[in-house]
Amino acid sequence: MNKNKYDTYKFGLVTASAFVIANMIGTGVFTSLGFQLLATTNFVSILLLWLFGGVIALCGALVYGELGAAMPRSGGEYHYLREIYHPILGFMAGWASLIVGFAAPVALASMALSNYLAGVFPVLDPMWVAIVVLALVTLVHAYDVKMGGAVQRYFTFFKILVILGFIICGFVLPTYKQDLSASFSTFSPDDIFSTGFAVSLVWVYYAYSGWNASAYMANEIRDPQRTIPRSLFLSTLIVTVLYILLNTVFMLSTPVDAMTGQVEVGLIAAQHIFGTTLGNFIGMLVALLLVSSISSMVFLGPRVSQVMGEDTYILRALSRKNSKGIPTVAIWVQFFISLLLIITNSFEMVTKYTGITLSFFAMLTVAGVFVHRKRFPDAPRPYKTWGYPVVPCIFIILILWSIVYLVREDYVSTFVRKTQPVMWMSLMSLLTLLTGAVLYIWNQKIVNRRKNSMITKKLYVAWATFLCVGMTACSQKSTTESPDVDALIASADSIAEETVPVVAQNRPVANTELTDAARFVAGIPVKDESSKLYETTQKTDWQNHSRKMDQIWNTYQQIAPEVAAFSGNELSDINKRCTTLFYPFGGPDFLFSNTFFPEMDTYFLIGLEPAGTPIRVKDPSHGTYKLYQDAVSSILNWSFFRTKDMRVELTNDTIDGTLPIISLLLVRSGREIVDARNCRLTTEGEIVYENEDGTPINRRTHMAEVKYFQPGTDRLQTLYYLSTDLSNAGFPTNEGLKAYLNKLDPTQTATFIKSASYLMHHNHFSGIRDAIHAHSSAVMQDDSGIPLPKYDPDLWNISLYGAFTKPIPLFYEHAQPELREAYENGNPKPLNFRIGYSRESNLLVARKK
Repeated sequence: MNKNKYDTYKFGLVTASAFVIANMIGTGVFTSLGFQLLATTNFVSILLLWLFGGVIALCGALVYGELGAAMPRSGGEYHYLREIYHPILGFMAGWASLIVGFAAPVALASMALSNYLAGVFPVLDPMWVAIVVLALVTLVHAYDVKMGGAVQRYFTFFKILVILGFIICGFVLPTYKQDLSASFSTFSPDDIFSTGFAVSLVWVYYAYSGWNASAYMANEIRDPQRTIPRSLFLSTLIVTVLYILLNTVFMLSTPVDAMTGQVEVGLIAAQHIFGTTLGNFIGMLVALLLVSSISSMVFLGPRVSQVMGEDTYILRALSRKNSKGIPTVAIWVQFFISLLLIITNSFEMVTKYTGITLSFFAMLTVAGVFVHRKRFPDAPRPYKTWGYPVVPCIFIILILWSIVYLVREDYVSTFVRKTQPVMWMSLMSLLTLLTGAVLYIWNQKIVNRRKNSMITKKLYVAWATFLCVGMTACSQKSTTESPDVDALIASADSIAEETVPVVAQNRPVANTELTDAARFVAGIPVKDESSKLYETTQKTDWQNHSRKMDQIWNTYQQIAPEVAAFSGNELSDINKRCTTLFYPFGGPDFLFSNTFFPEMDTYFLIGLEPAGTPIRVKDPSHGTYKLYQDAVSSILNWSFFRTKDMRVELTNDTIDGTLPIISLLLVRSGREIVDARNCRLTTEGEIVYENEDGTPINRRTHMAEVKYFQPGTDRLQTLYYLSTDLSNAGFPTNEGLKAYLNKLDPTQTATFIKSASYLMHHNHFSGIRDAIHAHSSAVMQDDSGIPLPKYDPDLWNISLYGAFTKPIPLFYEHAQPELREAYENGNPKPLNFRIGYSRESNLLVARKK
């Protein structure tokens, strides 16, 4: 395990797998066989049920592995459905997880444990035993993640050992085994399609539920893109084998009549295998095994609730963490829901209700892999579903088949057999979905109302101030002198300008030609419908390009809220203080520089790629569109440019450098372009737009300038891109760049370094490295930037984010033991998005003292 945010720990493959196994091997396998035997007593059918359950879980695990690797954030179905379909579906899934996904199974496991112990010690009150166990486990996880992880690993290993011992003894010890040979001759394939088989499959699926456990705790896992798929597959395979063997032992050792309809089948089987006394002891061990299941779900459930709280205003209390990063509010909310379900003591109904509700959302999630691949074809997929598309189809068909039969059984029990007054299971599931949808809509209305209320209050404050200023001015004037009304209005307007957006009189005006050209290559409809560009947008090639760009851009939209939140929470002081962002080695990456540092007046980007000229759209071909798609995809999917490839690609009649890419990113980010032109730096560090002989620059230079603004504001921002060599062979002789940097106010300048190929780890880049330290009041970088030992602790305060263990293999020589030690011994904060080369992303923010 690696130390992580808030003094917590990140789990590796072993602990992640332990959570999955513990979450799966729980109440279901030790209780559900008794209810399955009510529908079928055929041994072959029972084994097929458990095999089918294993196939369903394995297919689901393979699909969840892809989704978890592509979207590594805690939350499980809540996060996946939110990103794939719509936030309301994600919220409904999260709400169901809060109510039945974890709280109900925790209650069921606690009740099963109490039933086992009560079978051994009849004096115990089952309800109070369940409550005490639940409270103790909750206290452990509410105290410390490290302790909770250790408890989980040890209990899981103990659970596997006990089950293996139970299986071996079940095959070896009984002198009399049940005769199951008749089951083979009486079994018919038609039994598989019977109502009883389908309904029993729900019990089995409930026993396997938990195969997706590590998807719920992605933020707590080290290298989630790699660890989640492996943990899901490995754990599900192990559990499937154990389940089939364990149920074979149950059927071989114990008469069917003794187990039919009973909850504590493990205790009954143990008494037949070991005798009453030793069997009771084994029953106690089985009860202890359930502690592992309770522990796993007590840990996992609040992680879903926590993510919901981060995204939902009315549930924001669930996102609160203690000093160790533990979502304590979510943990105790789940505790009280489980407590209520324990008090109701309705085992069978809660199990069916849990099974059908979770099955529905799991089916939607697995179907989502088709949607995700369609909507985000260029999203990074470190792992892809094995057997796609057959594997997800198998899962969907089996789950849908089971749900349909379960609802049919509920209908028959209500209206045909009349054994229940209403379709309780279907009604409870439907109410869960509807209440989740209602809560989501309610939350949206509250958020919108608060936004409108804040604007109204700010307007009220502004004009109230205007009235106060007016009255004061009037009282100070003589009776013959009227107040300066224009000055008062200007005063009120200046106050209002600080509080609410206002319509400025002198806003920048967009250059329609430049903006539409950028919109065209960005795949956005142009505004001038009379232009040739508009005619071209009606062609199939451009429309296909537009759809492709939308799909690529969706990759950024998935992480943009996380990056913006990081900027607001961790970089607000830098954004308020600084006016210039220096971005060496950044190439044309306007996107991340702007998302991290949106408030800068000036952005100065440097790369090796040529600056180019403003976009010239002649007769674009499919190949031209493909160049733009690849260039943007490179930034969005990998957050860096492939410099070597870009030098070759940026050389046709439409793309002759980085300026067209920058323009594309600007309009895709909602900006409008005022001007774009080539320029140059004089040896005095001045930016000029004419040649040395005084003639206007009308050719490509090494430098370009773009002025732009965001519609609805009157703030003009400027971006410069300079193509130059920053090594010691180029930077020391670049008098213009050195003079420009010397003109900057260091207290108002920040530097951003990302995906810099570890160049400043070498002495032949010492010049630019020293210049950054000299001319910056803050530096933000990933591990490829300036080595940690180069930051003098007497001059810089360092903040670490994310995780670092080692660089990618391409840069293996830059192991940076000092940085690794700082992460291990420090207190790095979380980083919930990928940036830079490595899947295990990190950022260092240095502020000058």
